[in-house]
This record gives sequence, C-alpha cells and structure tokens, in this order.
Amino acid sequence: MKKPNWDKIHNMAVQILSQRIHKGDSCFLTVYQLANIMNDQDHTLKGDLPVGGKGEGSKTSDSLVWHVSQCLAKHKNTFEQRWFCIDRLDSFTIDNIQPSDNNFSMFRLIDNK
Repeated sequence: MKKPNWDKIHNMAVQILSQRIHKGDSCFLTVYQLANIMNDQDHTLKGDLPVGGKGEGSKTSDSLVWHVSQCLAKHKNTFEQRWFCIDRLDSFTIDNIQPSDNNFSMFRLIDNK
C-alpha cells in the first residue's frame, strides 16, 4: 500500500498555514481540515489511503488524517498543537465527513517573528 510522503505533508502544511498568517489569521485548523485541503491541492498525496473519517479506513493509521497528525506533531518547533473535542456536539462534519474520534488534534504554525 502506497503511503503519503511526510516531507511533502510538512511542506504543504507550512504553506497552507503560512498563507493564513499572512492574511492576519493565526487560528488553529483541525487535522481533518488540513488533510482535506491537502487532498484538494494534490490528490496523489494520500497514496492509496482514504482522507479519513468514520467509515473511511478500518484503523486510524489507515488514513491521510492520521499521517498529517503524526507528521505535524513531530515538528514541535514548527507547529503548535492543541486538542479539539466534539463531546456533546449534536452534529460535526468537515467536508461532509464525520471525524472518527471525539478528540483530535488541531495545529497552527508557530510565528517566530
């Protein structure tokens, strides 16, 4: 099974989040949002894996979402990580996909100015 390229994931995340900072927006994006944006920009990035979410992939490590989360978490000097919880939300979807977990990571670029 072809897996995503972590260097490419890192570079795309830096580009996506840098664009937000240049627009004056330093908010966090969930790993699901990032994975969907990355997939929209490059459909080959995810390899043979689904993007992620309930019903997509039998294990969490079988999705682009998992790879994005793991890659960005390893770069603590580049990305700030926090956790988002959907407990007690009646409905929550990102690009019509329901997250596969109630707690998941979100990231923003550390602005080292």
